[in-house]
Amino acid sequence: MAYNPLGQLPTLVLDDETVLYDSLVIIEYLDQMAGGAKLIPSSAVADALKSFGSTLCANGLLDLLVQWRIESGKEAPQIALINAFKPEEPV
Repeated sequence: MAYNPLGQLPTLVLDDETVLYDSLVIIEYLDQMAGGAKLIPSSAVADALKSFGSTLCANGLLDLLVQWRIESGKEAPQIALINAFKPEEPV
Protein backbone atom coordinates (compact mmCIF):
# COMPACT_ATOMS: atom_id res chain seq x y z
CA MET A 1 0.00 0.00 0.00
CA ALA A 2 2.92 2.37 0.54
CA TYR A 3 3.75 2.48 -3.17
CA ASN A 4 0.43 1.55 -4.77
CA PRO A 5 -2.70 2.88 -3.04
CA LEU A 6 -4.80 0.19 -4.71
CA GLY A 7 -2.55 -2.53 -3.32
CA GLN A 8 -2.50 -4.18 -6.72
CA LEU A 9 0.23 -6.35 -8.16
CA PRO A 10 2.47 -6.00 -10.01
CA THR A 11 4.09 -2.84 -8.73
CA LEU A 12 7.75 -2.15 -9.52
CA VAL A 13 9.68 0.40 -7.44
CA LEU A 14 12.84 1.66 -9.17
CA ASP A 15 16.06 2.77 -7.45
CA ASP A 16 15.01 6.43 -7.77
CA GLU A 17 11.63 5.51 -6.16
CA THR A 18 9.74 5.88 -9.44
CA VAL A 19 6.80 3.49 -9.20
CA LEU A 20 5.52 1.54 -12.21
CA TYR A 21 2.12 -0.21 -12.23
CA ASP A 22 0.57 -2.66 -14.66
CA SER A 23 2.18 -5.69 -16.26
CA LEU A 24 2.53 -4.24 -19.75
CA VAL A 25 4.15 -1.03 -18.48
CA ILE A 26 6.63 -3.01 -16.38
CA ILE A 27 7.42 -5.39 -19.24
CA GLU A 28 8.03 -2.45 -21.60
CA TYR A 29 10.37 -0.88 -19.02
CA LEU A 30 12.28 -4.17 -18.59
CA ASP A 31 12.54 -4.53 -22.38
CA GLN A 32 14.05 -1.05 -22.63
CA MET A 33 16.52 -1.74 -19.82
CA ALA A 34 17.59 -5.18 -21.07
CA GLY A 35 18.85 -3.97 -24.44
CA GLY A 36 18.78 -7.50 -25.83
CA ALA A 37 16.08 -10.11 -26.25
CA LYS A 38 12.55 -8.86 -25.79
CA LEU A 39 10.00 -10.17 -23.29
CA ILE A 40 7.32 -9.23 -25.82
CA PRO A 41 8.67 -9.90 -29.33
CA SER A 42 8.06 -7.38 -32.08
CA SER A 43 4.90 -8.43 -33.88
CA ALA A 44 1.52 -7.10 -34.81
CA VAL A 45 0.14 -8.37 -31.49
CA ALA A 46 2.89 -6.67 -29.48
CA ASP A 47 2.39 -3.41 -31.40
CA ALA A 48 -1.35 -3.57 -30.70
CA LEU A 49 -0.70 -4.13 -26.98
CA LYS A 50 1.66 -1.14 -26.85
CA SER A 51 -1.01 1.11 -28.33
CA PHE A 52 -3.23 0.48 -25.32
CA GLY A 53 -1.07 2.67 -23.01
CA SER A 54 -3.64 5.44 -22.60
CA THR A 55 -6.42 2.87 -22.19
CA LEU A 56 -4.45 1.15 -19.44
CA CYS A 57 -3.91 4.49 -17.71
CA ALA A 58 -7.62 5.31 -17.91
CA ASN A 59 -8.55 1.86 -16.59
CA GLY A 60 -6.13 2.29 -13.69
CA LEU A 61 -7.64 5.66 -12.83
CA LEU A 62 -11.15 4.22 -12.93
CA ASP A 63 -10.05 1.34 -10.67
CA LEU A 64 -8.63 3.87 -8.23
CA LEU A 65 -11.78 5.99 -8.24
CA VAL A 66 -14.04 2.98 -7.67
CA GLN A 67 -11.84 1.81 -4.78
CA TRP A 68 -11.82 5.33 -3.31
CA ARG A 69 -15.62 5.52 -3.49
CA ILE A 70 -15.99 2.12 -1.81
CA GLU A 71 -13.45 2.96 0.92
CA SER A 72 -14.85 6.43 1.63
CA GLY A 73 -18.20 4.83 2.52
CA LYS A 74 -16.74 2.36 5.04
CA GLU A 75 -16.64 2.89 8.79
CA ALA A 76 -12.89 2.16 8.82
CA PRO A 77 -11.54 3.10 5.38
CA GLN A 78 -8.00 2.39 4.19
CA ILE A 79 -6.57 5.76 5.09
CA ALA A 80 -3.74 5.62 2.49
CA LEU A 81 -6.30 5.38 -0.29
CA ILE A 82 -8.41 8.22 1.06
CA ASN A 83 -5.32 10.41 1.62
CA ALA A 84 -4.20 9.85 -1.97
CA PHE A 85 -6.95 12.29 -3.01
CA LYS A 86 -6.23 15.00 -0.43
CA PRO A 87 -4.72 18.20 -1.84
CA GLU A 88 -1.20 18.97 -0.70
CA GLU A 89 -0.78 21.61 1.99
CA PRO A 90 0.97 24.80 0.79
CA VAL A 91 4.53 25.14 2.07
